[in-house]
Amino acid sequence: MKDSPGEPGGMAQFLERRTKDTALMQDRAVQALVGALQERVGGEIFAVLMYGSYLRGVRDTLLDFYVVVEDYRSALGPIAGAAAFLMPPNVYYLSLVEEGRELRAKYAVVSRSQLQRQAGAVHPYFWARLAQPCQVVYVKDAAARRRLSLVLAACVRTFIKRVAPALQGWVGAESFFDTGFARTYRAELRAESPAKVQSIFRHDVDYYSNLLKLAADEGLLQRRERDEDQPIYAPTSFTGSTRNACYWGGTIGLGKLLSVLRLVKAAATFNDPIDYLLWKIERHSGVTVEASARQRRYPLIFAWPLAWRLYRLGAFR
Repeated sequence: MKDSPGEPGGMAQFLERRTKDTALMQDRAVQALVGALQERVGGEIFAVLMYGSYLRGVRDTLLDFYVVVEDYRSALGPIAGAAAFLMPPNVYYLSLVEEGRELRAKYAVVSRSQLQRQAGAVHPYFWARLAQPCQVVYVKDAAARRRLSLVLAACVRTFIKRVAPALQGWVGAESFFDTGFARTYRAELRAESPAKVQSIFRHDVDYYSNLLKLAADEGLLQRRERDEDQPIYAPTSFTGSTRNACYWGGTIGLGKLLSVLRLVKAAATFNDPIDYLLWKIERHSGVTVEASARQRRYPLIFAWPLAWRLYRLGAFR
């Protein structure tokens, strides 16, 4: 029977269907990297999620994965596991050659229990990413897929509940998500331009439009039919704007600090972190700078002037 958006669990059911892309299961690059992840990460893997620009058709890029594990200690060891527990996730770099082609990936390791908690966290690091389209490229079993879909649904609901009070009246789906992504991207050190952020919605209009319809059916939003194909939405109450402004102001400030701390931590787990960051910044912002050999070798000690220079040039916000 076809799922009805208004039924309990409709959001999770929709996401379970949308995260099954059979084409990715036949993509040799994706499957080669998933196999390498299974060999590299110790312990039992609950699921591997793929997200990011590769799903939007970009091929000259690193592939982005979340590796969801049952236990940090068995997956990463005691020291790295403790770091992941204190500030999830741990981010690593993976490179391999498959059929004469170099494949590169960035993967974040997070435990299943911590991912569940982060789905409703104050800071949007996890729920803003996982509210966007992602694909399950490995999952332990059918029960694990259902549990993962519930976590993804919780991320979407958190995104909608945090963004809705920031709306100025009734808006369409594009304005809703443009507002949401603008705020969640500001809550980190990101190199993407405003135009790049605004393009996210247009890559998968049907996906985002369905999320809002499902949210309205669950009572998270008000909905009106402006015309047959373009409903408009508003928060369930227009009160609390001051509280919402305080929330986003505090979250954006906290997010900048957390971004710096995550970069420091990633410097210990990433191969050539300075070159990767400069490549990504140039790709997204167009700002090009060169790092010295000393900055590449000792990024935590000597790269701070480089970071300040990039900030002054507008490479990230």
